[in-house]
Amino acid sequence: MSNDGITLSSILAHHARRSPAQAALVVNDVPVSYDELDARTNQRARMLAAHGVGQGDFVTVALPNGLEFYETTFAIWKLGAIPNVVSAKLARP
Repeated sequence: MSNDGITLSSILAHHARRSPAQAALVVNDVPVSYDELDARTNQRARMLAAHGVGQGDFVTVALPNGLEFYETTFAIWKLGAIPNVVSAKLARP
């Protein structure tokens, strides 16, 4: 939980309510608003939940830096799971 009582799993929704049109991040010179990022992470969280991801699970993430990485990481946090970030450049077995 952060100092002002906002949990990590709800921080994106908090900013989407307060400043929906403000850029949360910029990917390839294209701003992505808090509102858009929150909606995209909700969609991804539903997909992960449908695949069995839930509270306390560790989920390995091997994505390059970019929108998909942020969507996935926030979605995992929203589900109460823990992202285990590894380099996207690791060789596949």
